[in-house]
Amino acid sequence: RIDWRAPAAAIDRLVRAATPWPTAYTEWRGRSLKLWVTSYEDRNHRASGELGEVLSASPESLVVATGEGRLRIHELQLAGRRRMTVGELLAGHDVRVGDILGGGTWNVESGK
Repeated sequence: RIDWRAPAAAIDRLVRAATPWPTAYTEWRGRSLKLWVTSYEDRNHRASGELGEVLSASPESLVVATGEGRLRIHELQLAGRRRMTVGELLAGHDVRVGDILGGGTWNVESGK
């Protein structure tokens, strides 16, 4: 399970290490979401927004706020669906900037 408080680089390493099994996952709108291909923007500060917040959504990637830097998601899989690109997900689902990935939300400034 992805902990969005972790740095983007650590989450990217987790995704690569857990692929193809057991897979790294999070939740989106109450559904399990496996991450298959990610990259990251290495920053020495916390990303703006809440941890796990979708900061931008394009056919190339979803950009998500982490404890340090931003994670780009390129390929993923919703529970009960096949593995797909972000572009394919966006064609059939309304992913919005501001959506929160993960079971809980944290305040970036307070760390809670």
